Amino acid sequence: MRLRYRIAVYLSIIILLALTATMAVTASKVGSVLRESGYATMAGILNVVRAKVENQVQSYRDLVTGISLSPEVRKHYFERRWDLLERDLERFFKPVRGVFKNGIFVLDRKGDLVCDFPPSRETRGKNFAFREYFRDCRLKRETVLSPPYRSARTGKEVLTFAAPLLDAGGNFSGLIAASLPVEDTELLEYLEGISLFRDGKIGLYTMEGRPLYEPYPSLSSFVGGLVREPAEDVVLSHVKSDGGEEWVVGIAPVGRTRLALVSMVPRKDLYLPLENLNRFFVSFLLGAFALSLAAAIFLSQTVVSRIEKLKDALSDVEPEAGQFPRVPLEGSDEVGELIEVFNRMSTELEKRTRQLKESQDLLRSVTSSINEYIYRVEVKGKAFETKLMTERVKDITGFDPEEFFDNPRLWLDIVHPEDRKRVLRTFVKEVLRGDGAKMEYRIIRKDGEVRHVQNSVRVTRDEEGRLHAINGTVVDVTEMVLMEQQLQQSQRIRAIGMLAGGIAHDFNNILSSILGYVSLLKERVKSFPGLEEEVRRALSIIENSAQRGAELTKQLLGFAMRGKFSPRPIDLNRLVKENIEMVKRTIGKNITVVGSFDESLPPIKADPAQITQVLMNLCINARDAMPKGGELTIKTESNPSLPLEVKATFRDAPHGVVLLSVRDTGVGMDEETLNHAFEPFFTTKEQGKGTGLGLSTVYGIVKNHGGDIVILSEKGKGTEVKVFFPATDEAPDAEEVVEERRRNAEEPLTVMVVDDENFVREFLAEAVSSFGHRVIECSSGEEALREFDARERRVDLVILDMLMPGMDGKETLARLRKKDPSLRVIVASGYLPDEDAEALMNLGVQALLRKPFRVEELRRVIDEIAQGVRSSPA
Repeated sequence: MRLRYRIAVYLSIIILLALTATMAVTASKVGSVLRESGYATMAGILNVVRAKVENQVQSYRDLVTGISLSPEVRKHYFERRWDLLERDLERFFKPVRGVFKNGIFVLDRKGDLVCDFPPSRETRGKNFAFREYFRDCRLKRETVLSPPYRSARTGKEVLTFAAPLLDAGGNFSGLIAASLPVEDTELLEYLEGISLFRDGKIGLYTMEGRPLYEPYPSLSSFVGGLVREPAEDVVLSHVKSDGGEEWVVGIAPVGRTRLALVSMVPRKDLYLPLENLNRFFVSFLLGAFALSLAAAIFLSQTVVSRIEKLKDALSDVEPEAGQFPRVPLEGSDEVGELIEVFNRMSTELEKRTRQLKESQDLLRSVTSSINEYIYRVEVKGKAFETKLMTERVKDITGFDPEEFFDNPRLWLDIVHPEDRKRVLRTFVKEVLRGDGAKMEYRIIRKDGEVRHVQNSVRVTRDEEGRLHAINGTVVDVTEMVLMEQQLQQSQRIRAIGMLAGGIAHDFNNILSSILGYVSLLKERVKSFPGLEEEVRRALSIIENSAQRGAELTKQLLGFAMRGKFSPRPIDLNRLVKENIEMVKRTIGKNITVVGSFDESLPPIKADPAQITQVLMNLCINARDAMPKGGELTIKTESNPSLPLEVKATFRDAPHGVVLLSVRDTGVGMDEETLNHAFEPFFTTKEQGKGTGLGLSTVYGIVKNHGGDIVILSEKGKGTEVKVFFPATDEAPDAEEVVEERRRNAEEPLTVMVVDDENFVREFLAEAVSSFGHRVIECSSGEEALREFDARERRVDLVILDMLMPGMDGKETLARLRKKDPSLRVIVASGYLPDEDAEALMNLGVQALLRKPFRVEELRRVIDEIAQGVRSSPA
């Protein structure tokens, strides 16, 4: 044989062997990647679907538990009031009619059906103690989910959630259950819409192997056997259908149910890319052998160099990284064709790799779209290894998933030190030794921020009961916790405010008579020159003391959010600037006052006097917190960032929010003081140096204006009080000068005084008589109506109290106005909410007097009304 032919043969054999070895290695790597990715994709999708099913089952379980704990349901059940209980069931059933389509019913402790909705008289009284859910619920005394069974009512396959009804001693007394037909649930619609690869589906089976949703009946006998085998996690198996077709089946039991999800994918679909690749490699090797013979015959430096390029390209193939290089085409001979085939192969492999990456990205997007982060930790002996941690963990904790992979104890390290002992105790007792737990605790994020989270933990164990894996979800509940705390504080302060308002009403009645009689005595002692100076001095002392009491009740009413309130559009910047000098004079020279004003500040609708009171109270508190001097900063800001606890207040603020902030560099407050800061009479000052009404009055005024208030303080680091008001689009009004007018009475009026307090009524009667008018005294609304009907002379004016036993002032007013629509009325009350005042003015009341008031004020109001009476036609 000639040397060139021997060289051709040798080279052909060498090239063929090299290509075969290279392709075998490449095929092995790519095939392994394709096969493992397919399995991982199946298991991942099945786990996502299982998590959705478990969450749906848990929501149904919580819903039935809530119904069983309803006070009305428990009351009517234990009183055996079935008609009322059936009405309760109807009320609860209406919102969930689309879920529990098979109805809701109640069994007594013996299992007899005593009540159901929709009512079914055929099953009423029948005994269902043989049902598995009845036995489980009585034994466990908790909400249970039955295995699927055929309903006695409809004959359909149903799932039943049963919650126990326990008596006061915790004994089982019956149960309330709700059932839903399996075939009508959203779950089956959801499963029907899922496709795996090309022809794969996900079915639903009971743990006894009975199909509830069976996309491929030909696999029923094989799948049923696999489902009955106990398993804690996804199990993949290979089976053959009745027709001999090979399938890959995944089994995933649904936690705390006797259901299992089954994924079924034809093996040819899962292995199709691998089979195509193998066929392609075989074809490629055959072509390569032919090309190698031709190339050896026409040996040249060009052919050899091009083969070398191809070999270099093959050595650069990295399937795991998705890198499949191309070789530049040079010529159209056999080597060129070989290069072209190799380039097509690289293109195809890149396409397949990209599809696998897209599938993985899809799975990642599904897990990242939910609010919680999902994790899985596997237990190997005494060691823990993090296997799964979704990207959402960084949003909640600030740590990357890789940091949890590197340190499996990181989840415990970020638990707040004050909560760590409790969390660790729960983890050991209920997780490591039990089936799982739901824990709420605080964490410290990577950036140092403290957040509240809820960790729902589930565990899986092997056949011998040993802990295998810990699975769970963690959700950030910080906003919910803060809103609950704010609600509790608001309810506590509201209750104290109601008490304060009631006290203020009674106190104002007492002060009214004191101030009134003092005014009358001042007038009368003028006729006794020898006594005038000494008596008037004593009366002035009494009057000043009573006036201080009136100011105290005014503060109480401010806290109760029922003080006198005359809102109008104002410029907050202008109001603060006008009072800044008064603030400086009040707080002393050892404190520096700094103002920072947002000139783009929109107006607010408020009572200027009350906002001034807010500013002064906050500045005085700041002064008291800086006995050795310091810096006081007053700041305004438009549309500031809102703390979580006040966001709900301004959810519907169409024109934005305005901030007034007062910050000091004083001693600060501890947590205990902060918790009671807004309560009336709470003070940290020495006895006799503070009433404890400053911040409580501020709180009432701010709330009365539709605003909110937050205190930020730390012991030794000063305090900042942030007051938020809703902005308005109304322009500030020009200030009006109101001149008090006084009209002298010309002819006496007939005035009816209606008040249940004797000393107040007597004072009013004596004061009105001293004005020269006729007086009719009535101690109740009923007496006022009788006197009104019995009088021949017309009653010109009624002075009426609002809070009276029996017929109150509002009803008395309505009935008097019905008898005489033109009747003039003055309402005098010690506690009159602004909304009630507005309603009274709409009913035609001529004037409102808030107790205590001076005799001069009463005279002025009566004189103004008297002018109207005399000018009106008889």
